[in-house]
Amino acid sequence: MKKLIALIALVCPLIASAGPEDYSPGAVYQATSPVPYYLMNLVFDTVHLSDDESKLVFEARYGNFTGEFNVTESSRKNEDKVRYTAEKVILNQWDSGCGSGELAKAVVEGISDVSTGISAKDLTITVTYITVADTCHSRPQTQVITYKLAQ
Repeated sequence: MKKLIALIALVCPLIASAGPEDYSPGAVYQATSPVPYYLMNLVFDTVHLSDDESKLVFEARYGNFTGEFNVTESSRKNEDKVRYTAEKVILNQWDSGCGSGELAKAVVEGISDVSTGISAKDLTITVTYITVADTCHSRPQTQVITYKLAQ
């Protein structure tokens, strides 16, 4: 019985997986101006183009900036590099009645290199954030938020 317990004690640390406290994201972008807490940081691990190059795909294990962004522009910089612009609505809490509303649309610009792909740390990210107190009677307030890579 002692041998079995010793074996379990030796094997368990080998099969343990890292939790969120041991996690290091691929990139963290911070807002450069005061914003709501849920838009302060954009966290993701990797970014790559879809096979048909129509979407920029962000992946994150514990991040908040994920999903497929529609490529709206692409232009060849040279034979090895292509500049992409992609966008996606990342927050849509617009009341169809006469309540409050929030809308945030992210625009991401990056360069894809044939040999290295897209670096998560070489992106330009802006978010257009629109709020309104009453969707029927108020004018929307618009703020353009720029993000920088956290050091």
